[in-house]
Amino acid sequence: MIGEVEGSLLPVARDGSGHLRALMNVAHEGVEGIANDLLRPLDERAAREGRSRSALIREAIKSYLYDEERERISREIVEGYERIPPTDEEESW
Repeated sequence: MIGEVEGSLLPVARDGSGHLRALMNVAHEGVEGIANDLLRPLDERAAREGRSRSALIREAIKSYLYDEERERISREIVEGYERIPPTDEEESW
């Protein structure tokens, strides 16, 4: 479910970006799991926005999961229209 993250249910980044993997390192290994080139901009953004690193990471995970869910739903809609194309009457709307 989007917005709720349970460690064992998180998907691995399928696009090869490694973004979710970097975020998971924080949850499982602590700050040591994030390279300085990711940690520094993360801390700078958290400071700019006046919130904690943890809050920023939670939002990033939620955003990643939301994007993945939105893409899945879009694919399913397209597949549905391919299986059952709209009628002429429906297309005239």
